[in-house]
Amino acid sequence: SSTLIELDAGYTFKAKNLFVNFADAEPSDSVKQAKPKMYWGTISHLDKELDWLNPSDCNDVGIPLSKHKSTILSQFNISEPRQLEGAGII
Repeated sequence: SSTLIELDAGYTFKAKNLFVNFADAEPSDSVKQAKPKMYWGTISHLDKELDWLNPSDCNDVGIPLSKHKSTILSQFNISEPRQLEGAGII
């Protein structure tokens, strides 16, 4: 979509350039060229300790949870990995 999304005062991005499916995630060439991205997709599975989310259709992308694990688990009342399998995430 060409809809403009404002992230901060004066910083707008087209939705089609901001939202990227995990399967299409690519590293930026340099820090100077890095632009904000919001990634979306479906959760394939988690590890037993609930420290990582693994997106579907991706073999090289993982989302670490450990830093925010307790907040996320309590906010969504999650007690075991299978509760998030197949869920959508942004």
